[in-house]
Parts: sequence; C-alpha cells; structure tokens
Amino acid sequence: MLTLDVELTLVTGFGSEAAYIDELLRRFTPRRPDAREFALEYRVVLPEGENGVPIDVSLGASPTRSESSPGLRSSCSSLEPRYPLAAPRTSSS
Repeated sequence: MLTLDVELTLVTGFGSEAAYIDELLRRFTPRRPDAREFALEYRVVLPEGENGVPIDVSLGASPTRSESSPGLRSSCSSLEPRYPLAAPRTSSS
C-alpha cells in the first residue's frame, strides 16, 4: 500500500530547537493548534505541505557528533531543501 507523507530528520542540535520549530511553522501550515508546544516537548514538528501532504519533521541531535564536528550543525542548518519533497505554503499577500 502506498502512503502519501513525508518523514525527515532535521539536525538541530540541543538548545536551538525553538528557532527551527518557529521557522518551520512560519513556512508550513501546522497540523495541530498546539504545534509549537508539542514540538518543543516531543522533538517533532507536524506541518503539512501546500498540497495537504502531512510532513513529520523529527528534530535530531547528537552531542557526540556536534562536539567532535563543530561544522556539522552549520552545514546542515539550512531549511532550503536541496531536493524539495514538499513545498511550503505560499503567502497570499
């Protein structure tokens, strides 16, 4: 059976999750009224794409990797997809 959804992990590190959550919720439509609080507590953002496809974004972190590779986080921190799987909602203004 084919399912239509997107699941991905965004490497945010520890302590900077709120900025990533806020940006994702600014660009995409949240699927829950308490999306920000839910994401902060459970480390998963639940938006949907412009086409209504559900997106599950897990907030990943590895203290060992970030300590040993300080450049890792900055090289993975862009929210601009290299290979877009879902498009953020467009502004109607």
